[in-house]
Amino acid sequence: MSGYDLSRLRVVVADDQQPIRILLRAGLEAFGFTDIYEADNGEMALDLCLKHSPDIVFTDWMMEPMDGLTFTRIIRSGRRGLNPDMAILLVTGRTDREHILEARDAGVTEIVAKPISLDHLYRRIITMIENPRPMIR
Repeated sequence: MSGYDLSRLRVVVADDQQPIRILLRAGLEAFGFTDIYEADNGEMALDLCLKHSPDIVFTDWMMEPMDGLTFTRIIRSGRRGLNPDMAILLVTGRTDREHILEARDAGVTEIVAKPISLDHLYRRIITMIENPRPMIR
């Protein structure tokens, strides 16, 4: 697909729906990722981020007990020793302008709409690699 060796990157996939996690994992593995950790909510994803220091986190918006935007805000705050600049890709069905602006303001790096297109997902990943965006505090 590209000249990037994605096997060197660590990722966390956070989604409360197992079929979505399975789809994302399969796509990520097809892209060349090998170091993939899964969480079914934001709290578990935070624990995985502390333990594995991922380069990219893929998170759903709507999860309980901690949703993807709350998770993103905690990451961006740098609390708990987390890297506030890690790339966060939001996977969501909430794609109207109001929700996209809310996600941007929370600190999401990129957004992929559900239903997930693996081609679009791949393009968003490459965009994050080629054009990293420092977070504005």
